[in-house]
Amino acid sequence: MIWEDVMKERILIIGQRRSEHPFYPFWINKAYRVFLCAKGQEAWECFLRESPDLVMIDKSLEDMEISTLLTYIRHMSTVPVMITGETISTEEALKLLSLEADLICRDSLSIVEGLAHGIRLMSRWEGKNNNHVKSWNQRDLVIDFPCHEAWVKGKKINLTPIEFRLLEVLSGKEKVFTREELITLAFDMDYDGYDRTVDVHIKNLRGKIQLNYTYIVTVRGLGYRFEGKSD
Repeated sequence: MIWEDVMKERILIIGQRRSEHPFYPFWINKAYRVFLCAKGQEAWECFLRESPDLVMIDKSLEDMEISTLLTYIRHMSTVPVMITGETISTEEALKLLSLEADLICRDSLSIVEGLAHGIRLMSRWEGKNNNHVKSWNQRDLVIDFPCHEAWVKGKKINLTPIEFRLLEVLSGKEKVFTREELITLAFDMDYDGYDRTVDVHIKNLRGKIQLNYTYIVTVRGLGYRFEGKSD
């Protein structure tokens, strides 16, 4: 991946394939990196991989409720989420707003209006400038989310996919995550194992990142919380 691509803002559009989506060529022409997903599972995996700067959901998903996907996203990020759909009821709109959707458009939306709304949301997002690479404790721990890479004291560490996703989830929000939440957010959606498996992965992750500071704290009876002074 070249540096110009890294610096481009990322748009995740959910609900239609590239050949069907009217917004796709316009975002591309505006020099954004655009990812399109038709299903919720595909979209969630893309979200974890690419750390987008804007999420647009414009159609009911075949395999997942929009509210479920939005809940997953909000566990990890404050990225702006824009939802469009002429069939969204008032009750559904209120539910999505309560789950912290940034904008619900229930009327037919022109290309110009859609672009304007999206650009405005991105420009106002406080997390935009540090969404892709984050560091803690004077760069003791550095995470490059799109590249799925992490360093401790300048040395790259090798993390398994689950370890990286656990680190991504825990570091994304200041809250206590239960084991059940970590399984939902960091493991494959069809995982059907024991919740105590999380403890094993956390132990291994701690062994790799906690050389100088304590980053993952056990909250007795509840789960785990990430601690670290953000740079």
